[in-house]
Amino acid sequence: MSKKIISFIFLVTLFFYQFSHAEIVTLDDGRVVKLHEDGTFTVLSESNTDTNTNNNSSFEDSIINIFNLLGIQYETVNYVNNSNLIIKNITIENINIEELIIEKPNEKYFNNININSFNKYEGKFFDKLIIKKLSPTNNEEFYIGHFELTKLDLKEIKLLKDMVIGESTDYVFGIANIIDSISLKTLKMNDVSFEFETDFYAYDSITVNNLKNSSLAELIYKGAKIQRYDEYAELETMEIRNLKFNSPSTYISEFNYMEHPRELFLFFDSLGSFKFKNFYQEVYERNGLSYIINVDTSEISNFKTKKINGLSIPVSFDSTTSGIAITSNDQIIKNYFDGLGYNELKFDYSTNFKWSPSSEIFTFNFNIGMQEGAEILFNTKLDDIDLYKLINDSTTPIILDYLQTTPKISSIDLTLKDKGLTPRILEYGAYEMGMSSDQLVTFITSQLQAYSVYVESPLTNEFIISLQNFLENPNSLSFKMQPKASLSYDDILSLSYNPSLLVEVLNIKIR
Repeated sequence: MSKKIISFIFLVTLFFYQFSHAEIVTLDDGRVVKLHEDGTFTVLSESNTDTNTNNNSSFEDSIINIFNLLGIQYETVNYVNNSNLIIKNITIENINIEELIIEKPNEKYFNNININSFNKYEGKFFDKLIIKKLSPTNNEEFYIGHFELTKLDLKEIKLLKDMVIGESTDYVFGIANIIDSISLKTLKMNDVSFEFETDFYAYDSITVNNLKNSSLAELIYKGAKIQRYDEYAELETMEIRNLKFNSPSTYISEFNYMEHPRELFLFFDSLGSFKFKNFYQEVYERNGLSYIINVDTSEISNFKTKKINGLSIPVSFDSTTSGIAITSNDQIIKNYFDGLGYNELKFDYSTNFKWSPSSEIFTFNFNIGMQEGAEILFNTKLDDIDLYKLINDSTTPIILDYLQTTPKISSIDLTLKDKGLTPRILEYGAYEMGMSSDQLVTFITSQLQAYSVYVESPLTNEFIISLQNFLENPNSLSFKMQPKASLSYDDILSLSYNPSLLVEVLNIKIR
């Protein structure tokens, strides 16, 4: 999205620049002229004081004069019914446009245009702008089949002009406010492709809906394709909804060119959802090996923040991804897959994050599962977590002392659930070692028991028994820690000299 905004500002800036270096004045008789350094002038438009003058022709002449002044070539210019401006076969330096249509242009900006036309905000530029078949005249790879922009508005137009001609030099604040003042109802691009150095990008369509105050309702990509020297990727759809940023006036005084992580949370506000569907990627290694990754769907939702001392601190989000498949032409990896009876590895995962600023309780849940394989579930709860402090003090020495003494473990639960992977691993391992699966389980447990004499922990026997039961009858294996009172890192470190007491205080159980 930022590239589109920057491109728009660049085009408007170039437009201002051209006029700021061409002195255009209106004479007493109403004629608009371009002054030359030798004292002569060129008439750009005749007087419009004649009551019989056709306003339609006057505006059309103004557009023609603008194009002539900027050296823009065109075939025809027509202003139809005081409503639609239609220009065909435009050439701007190395760019060709087959047709440009502007519906209901704002004549306050374009009639007898000069640099002073932009001294104040006069409303939106037009109702709609349509560009058909934009392409380069040289060998550069760039093409837009259809471009459509509806209800473009830029309230800080005078600020943009002042920055271009050097009357305003606070560029960080200026650019932030200019971007914040841009609004549009829709932006649509179809059949888009461009090349950047050795990279090639193509999109079936790109759509932006309701951009206003540095925030947007929707950004949708469809049919994306990316080709780089070491990878190729495709994406069916990507959607970002309700992405919101703060007003520049709330953060610009503290902005320091992203030298501190807290600055990200100064201007970011919230995100409604982010999701994509049917992602495909090929990664090429220099040794001739390649890897293919497929993802069916992925989504981030329920992303919420809370304002704390000017920062938008995340308090919750959910993330789910399904159908992550990995394949490779690496024969070694293929042999492992074949040995385990898999054509590919396919995964799903989900995360859930919640933080309560009032109670400072933090919970994080993460599940990852291999289809027809196994599932790992990790759940944790921490007390006395101050995310504002973690972000604000993240680059200072005091953060290490804070992490060691203040956050406390309330509970940790790690569970492995078998869904068909364990018998495959045992069968494959037994075949490689020339024994049966039962013999392999016996061998593993005997080895663990032999090494257990070197480990001083009351959990050792519990772990060996639990693991043996799991290997003999694969179901689930869990590690739980739930101390009666929450403990910090320093608390746990102080008990490490006595393993039995540590296990008792942490209330650790392996099942």
